[in-house]
Amino acid sequence: MADLPPADRVEAVRRENADVADDVIAALRSAGVEDVFVCPGSRSTPLVFALDRHGIRTHVMIDERVAGFAAVGAAHVGRPAAIVTTSGTAVANLLPAACEADAAELPWIAVTADRPRAMINTGANQTLDQPPLLRGPARRVLDLPAATDDGALSRSQRVTSLDDTMAYVDGTYRGPVHLDVRFSKPLEPPVDHVITSLRHELRSARPHTREAAVIVHQLGYTSVQRLIDDLRPARRGLVVVGSLARSDRAAAQQIVRMLGWPAIVDVTSGLRRSGLPTIATVAVRVATVAAALVPDVVLQLGGTMTEEVVQRWLASLPRNTTRVLQLRSGQSVRDPEARVDLVTIAPAATWSALLSPIHQPSALLPLAAALRTATATAIEQTLAASSTNAVAEPSVARAVLSSVRAGEVLLIGNSMPVRDADRYADLADLETVADDPAGIDVVTNRGVSGIDGTIATALGACLTSQRPTTAFVGDLAALHDLGGIAATQQAGAPVRIVVVNNAGGGIFSFLPVAGASSDVVERYFGTPHTFSLATIAAGMGLRTLRINDEVSLRTALSAAPTGPELIEITTSRADNVVVHQRLDAAIAAACEQALATATTPPEAGAP
Repeated sequence: MADLPPADRVEAVRRENADVADDVIAALRSAGVEDVFVCPGSRSTPLVFALDRHGIRTHVMIDERVAGFAAVGAAHVGRPAAIVTTSGTAVANLLPAACEADAAELPWIAVTADRPRAMINTGANQTLDQPPLLRGPARRVLDLPAATDDGALSRSQRVTSLDDTMAYVDGTYRGPVHLDVRFSKPLEPPVDHVITSLRHELRSARPHTREAAVIVHQLGYTSVQRLIDDLRPARRGLVVVGSLARSDRAAAQQIVRMLGWPAIVDVTSGLRRSGLPTIATVAVRVATVAAALVPDVVLQLGGTMTEEVVQRWLASLPRNTTRVLQLRSGQSVRDPEARVDLVTIAPAATWSALLSPIHQPSALLPLAAALRTATATAIEQTLAASSTNAVAEPSVARAVLSSVRAGEVLLIGNSMPVRDADRYADLADLETVADDPAGIDVVTNRGVSGIDGTIATALGACLTSQRPTTAFVGDLAALHDLGGIAATQQAGAPVRIVVVNNAGGGIFSFLPVAGASSDVVERYFGTPHTFSLATIAAGMGLRTLRINDEVSLRTALSAAPTGPELIEITTSRADNVVVHQRLDAAIAAACEQALATATTPPEAGAP
């Protein structure tokens, strides 16, 4: 068989497999990987033994999809991790996480064991053509041949190929990479095997680094000067901050403070606790605010905004009087409305130096302060007046976000949790909790905004950062990631899962489809269910609580999580719509009053 070498080559192949595995694990270490999520399987045997030899910290997981999203969570908190899987459909299960890592420009490494090339497309058990599976999202796919394959690489060629591939994990072109490593049997290493090579560091001149340098020279230096020229005359400057990579947050915060401009700061940016002069995204939902808040220059940092109204407002700004400028540390496009006039790509560490010539306080600051106070007051008073025996979902968001302490991690799930957090939990609650604004990591999977792998993402962030973690998710996201709940219990990780259970897809109550036939909407969009997440989690061994009032919720959140736990808050989708309508009306009235009493800023271009 193609999977077995001749008898006189058995020991040589065994040693070759071990050497290949050593080189792969050494390449991971040189790229800063300290944690590996391992999914059991036979073909990956050489890799597992190599992980043990190299002393890498490992986390064993049953489900490859969970492991893939755990690596996404690790990347979110600045701890690049790898996944090791066996062959076959194990690899296909990594695709959703790879797509998120691609869209969010996260370092993410899949190491998948494979059969020799001669066995592919022969009907051999547990074989498929693996390299194409992740080629779409991956920055680079490396197909390492087995010792028995034609064209097997020398060790120096293999190390060079690994180095070149791992170079795409960070820098301007950062994102996921896929190492498909083929092994022939026998898979177990020799008993006397030791690591035989000294690992050299990654070369300083990487192919993609040189290419990035050319882009910065042609695009960067020219557009940096254009950026400065556009920023310098601004009188009504405004910063818009979307989802940010952890490595970009300190630089973005410094830029906003240095410019002295108000900022519309998305909750996914991780900067809500930073004390910046912010304008709540929910205020821009008010038509009169959107009309009054017309800047002459917008500096956009990070990704797109959670609040679609903000995106549409940006797109509506008049091109003849408003310049929209984008400063990015990565190559991915962040302009869905085709409104950005100039994109400048530069490492985040250089941003403050690039923009140091600019310091022109914005005339929009008084308006921003008035809107900020009005919005905060309207939200607090409306929720207090709406309080009944049942807790409102916006109140859940406020309670959860205000409970996170310095040194902890907060994951916010997609759909309604991230919207409620962005709209209603971004004011006083967030800025009175921690003395250290940088001490809390906010994690969101907004690259492709799926609900899969949410809890697994929180678990990966917790395991690699070794920090208590809170995951705030909806019921459908929790049901979608039962494997993540099981893995959290298996790991014994201090992850608190807070689930809002409104028995279906709450977001569809706010979309245009809600006006269609109620039977159709409920079946296909509401997706009603009768599951209790607390009951399911208890069956898996987690500590659980079921809560339906705010006082009990805040009590349950008052101490940091010390182990796996799930808190389920039961709400009503119909009641939730009413609460949101009251909030929208109160915020609109408060903002309009603020506009009437605030000092009117000068028109764009006025001296």
